[in-house]
Amino acid sequence: PTSLAQFVPPGSATFDVVVFDEASQVTVPQAIGALGRGHSAVIVGDSQQMPPTAIGQVAASDGDDVTEDDEVIPEDLESILTESVESGVPRLWLSWHYRSQDESLIAFSNRKYYEGRLASLPSPGGDDTAGVEWRRVPGHFNRETKQLHRTNIVEAEAIVAEIRQRLSNANLASQSIGVVTFNAQQQTLVLDLLEKTGDPLVLDQLRTDKEDGIFVKNLENVQGDERDVILFTTAFSKKPDDSKMPLNFGPLTRTGGEKRLNVAITRARRKVVIFTSFEPSDIDLSRTKSVGMAHLRGYLELAAQPDRSGNASSQPRPQNTSDQIQESICEALRQQGYEVEANYGLSDFVLDIVLREPESECWQVAILLDGPAWAERPTVADRDLTPQLLESMMHWGASVRVWLPNWIDNPESVVQQVKEALTRSKLRMAERQAQTQAEAIAAAALAELEVSISADFSADNTRWLKSDEPDHPAEVSDEPVLIGRMAAADTPPASPVARDWDGRGTTYLEAPTTTLGPRGDLDRVDSPSVQQTILSAVRETVDIEGPISMDRLARDVGRRFGLDRVSAGKRETIVRCIPAELIKKSGLGDFVWPKELNPIGWRGYRTTPAEITRSLMDIAPEEIVNAMMAVCGSKSDEDSLHRRTLAVFNQKRLTTPTRERLDACIHLGLQSGQLIKIGEHYRAGS
Repeated sequence: PTSLAQFVPPGSATFDVVVFDEASQVTVPQAIGALGRGHSAVIVGDSQQMPPTAIGQVAASDGDDVTEDDEVIPEDLESILTESVESGVPRLWLSWHYRSQDESLIAFSNRKYYEGRLASLPSPGGDDTAGVEWRRVPGHFNRETKQLHRTNIVEAEAIVAEIRQRLSNANLASQSIGVVTFNAQQQTLVLDLLEKTGDPLVLDQLRTDKEDGIFVKNLENVQGDERDVILFTTAFSKKPDDSKMPLNFGPLTRTGGEKRLNVAITRARRKVVIFTSFEPSDIDLSRTKSVGMAHLRGYLELAAQPDRSGNASSQPRPQNTSDQIQESICEALRQQGYEVEANYGLSDFVLDIVLREPESECWQVAILLDGPAWAERPTVADRDLTPQLLESMMHWGASVRVWLPNWIDNPESVVQQVKEALTRSKLRMAERQAQTQAEAIAAAALAELEVSISADFSADNTRWLKSDEPDHPAEVSDEPVLIGRMAAADTPPASPVARDWDGRGTTYLEAPTTTLGPRGDLDRVDSPSVQQTILSAVRETVDIEGPISMDRLARDVGRRFGLDRVSAGKRETIVRCIPAELIKKSGLGDFVWPKELNPIGWRGYRTTPAEITRSLMDIAPEEIVNAMMAVCGSKSDEDSLHRRTLAVFNQKRLTTPTRERLDACIHLGLQSGQLIKIGEHYRAGS
């Protein structure tokens, strides 16, 4: 909107309709220029989410236990959406909520922020991997020392442990994860602890190019994101020897903090786990006027309820009266020995009847009637299309329609219809359970394959030692430069071991990470000494890790100058120092090769150990094809070839980018004759 007002002169262009999306983030002054260039406008947004903020302006405190170390909070401004609502512009509600796979995830926000007008689909319950959960930990919010100031190390460690446990669990590993903190310091701490784990599963999820990877954000910048599982760390706690908890929770405490809470607790598709170092009752509402704090206490009390299964029957819900037909059907089903509940759900959309066998932990059949509630639904989609999502999206075993004429004419046939739906439900649930178990078995088999490959091909698991002279770059040499890392006994090897250039299944080794100089050296692009230092580091890295992608090589060398991220300019400085004769370019990437290796005839490959993360994009396609030749056996279908190859390189998941990379390498192998395809199976060529 701002650029439109700046670059399109008034009167030079007008539009029939101007549409604003995410209008809660657009200030009134920003919007005026666009509105003035249109004849009509549609303004779309959620007035209960984050308002626009003024960078550099600090809001006044609301007076709740303010301390001198309070973080700076930008001031909220009026949005064009809020202005439109307050001005009485005609409103149209978009009332269906489809994100949450468990209704309890949106129920609190629906009651507190949306006047109960959101319609959501009930889930069958009985699933511990869904819903809202509260965990109390013995943490402490550090206000006393400068080190780790305004953080809670116990909560941060609990978050990291939960993430590692989920990623190592075959049944949970496919669920994406997001972390929300209540301040920036805790956000930084969680990120640091995740990176320090060295866990390849965690590091893979933290990659910036990872689709739906782990994010760690605070209340101020989480809007617009969503993940299957959201983990909260509130961080705050009582002070030592003080029975009262300070009630200044940063942005949450101030006016409008409840909107930040609403954004945060609606990011999850399936599960929310909130970690606190205090009890919900420690938020003394008699000592604060903050709506955000009151809502936080209410949310924690809801999450702390004993039944966390996501079962809608355990949550407060709208009162819907049963009609006579509905009651008669319920009674007939109870006489068959089933557990039955009427008007099941947490929103205006409820299931008329739900049914299960007494021993079942979840509801098994959803029954929809053509009663008053059905007749009052305003659209065909509300009445007949949305209910079709119960099985596909909400994982009900079965749903069945019961029409009034059928019940009046032949109630026995309706009961039989429900019994058949129950049979279908049990079969479908058994199939889902078997599929889950099969996926877990496949994941375990893949892990065993990785171990077996490592045992077969890795005779030397020692790590390279860091250089004894970290302040001096390695000398340029025509021979491979091998500098070791500490072995298991913390003693250096007796002598450097020369690299086996043609080894098949040898262990991939990383080059040293000793400092080459201050980051400012990379700005001295014309300095011969800097160029020589970079060249030495390039040769050293390529001799140990090559073939290596040009991007990884630039990143590795940049880190040795103290850079966490290598900008385009710094990358160009490093790339200019790479000898041109070592660079091999193709449609599958630019790679730097040791002079001892010829890409055409080379048949070697390196297995990636568990403590090293190496993206497939950083591995030369020739090396991937060589690994495929080794693992494809007498015959392998495409899926098994994919997964066996991933295991060689310590890759845990077959994502869309990795599948595309592997398919391209299979094509390369078929072209070169290194792979042969017979029917749907592959075997090694020459």
